[in-house]
Amino acid sequence: MIKKKKPELKLLISKYNKFHSLIIKLTNTNPFAAVYLMHEFSRNLYPADPYLPFKNNNHYQRIDLELTQLTSMAAKFFSRESYGRYKTNKFINSRKLSIEETTGSVYAPLWSSFNLNYASKVSKKIFFDRFLNNGFSKKDIINKSVADIGCGSGRYTFALNVLKPKELIGIDGSIDCIKVANAFKKKFKEKNIKFKKLSNLRLASFFKKKKFDFVLSNGVIHHTSDFKKSFDQIVKITKKNGKILIYIYGAGGIFWYARKKMREVFKKIPQEFTMKVLSMLGMPSERFVFVDNWYVPLEKHTTTEEFEKILRKYNFKSFKRLLKSKIKTDLDVAANDNKKIGKIIWGNGELRYLITK
Repeated sequence: MIKKKKPELKLLISKYNKFHSLIIKLTNTNPFAAVYLMHEFSRNLYPADPYLPFKNNNHYQRIDLELTQLTSMAAKFFSRESYGRYKTNKFINSRKLSIEETTGSVYAPLWSSFNLNYASKVSKKIFFDRFLNNGFSKKDIINKSVADIGCGSGRYTFALNVLKPKELIGIDGSIDCIKVANAFKKKFKEKNIKFKKLSNLRLASFFKKKKFDFVLSNGVIHHTSDFKKSFDQIVKITKKNGKILIYIYGAGGIFWYARKKMREVFKKIPQEFTMKVLSMLGMPSERFVFVDNWYVPLEKHTTTEEFEKILRKYNFKSFKRLLKSKIKTDLDVAANDNKKIGKIIWGNGELRYLITK
């Protein structure tokens, strides 16, 4: 049975589609404006903005009004012919890369621009504010063998190392990301961590005789070419009674609908150009949440029901969705706390689970 979209969601989708069509046109005429307007809409989709606080905290009303105003602004670029514009040289990537390497080529420039305070102290605070007392316990890490799968810059690998695991390895399929992680490791003088380039789809074949007490996979498998196999590989390298802490993208609502459509826009604008525009706007380097979505080659959205159906097939000892984060921008908490309006805006939010094998 196909679920019908709620009238409020239909209205937002209709308004977004009108805005979207104008932004697509702007990519050919005024790409800087396309980036600015899409950034402004994107930030308003979140339940909170720690950098530019919202004046209107009625989420539905705010998003509805933003779409009206931003659509009007976009239309003004086509209301007269006298707006000057320069030709933009389009970026052509001549390197033929795997999905993991391409994803890494998106993230690595973003992560390498982190200041040391964010890469170390702030990232650690985010990790513990999100997961500690939310089902995750320090005992799961202390003196245990731990793997961070899809570690990227290593920012959460460094957070895990605070809890003094016996063994800690960060794994990523992109050599660009591993280089960034090792650079931070050197700056932080972290000695207990190893970083290795390895595909998320080849974990079990590499770790034939090795399993881990605790495996973290934070925002990774939804970017791989085989979502189910990627998850299965994580399960296979986890010890019996071991723990898996996993985060994947949710689905539903105007947030995930628009997020998917936005990718059409940024296929027409080079990432370097977008980053320069955002930098000129004064956007902090650590605020990469927009650019990663706009440019990653693959992004899978999954409902709670779909993911829990996969989980039940494994006969895990237990699995629990985590909904007590202290991070105000986390969609899963916002969707759960705002009930009806939350589903319209964020669908089922983001999916964070603690699994015991």
